[in-house]
Amino acid sequence: MKNLLKTYEIKTDAEYYEIICASLINGQREQAKNQFLAMPKAKRKDFTIWLLDNQEPLIHINHVIFFINLI
Repeated sequence: MKNLLKTYEIKTDAEYYEIICASLINGQREQAKNQFLAMPKAKRKDFTIWLLDNQEPLIHINHVIFFINLI
């Protein structure tokens, strides 16, 4: 995960998660999928929990299900 954060020049996992969401929002589903799969499996789980735990959903529940199915 450290390499991903360094590549995107960010400091936290949450910032990376927001990048994935931005990809989806911008219609770049394949890019979001690749960004998701680039994370270690444990971080993929953390990401889906992070999505579900947000008070204001960043993406539609169907996208959350999409990511869960990729784990």
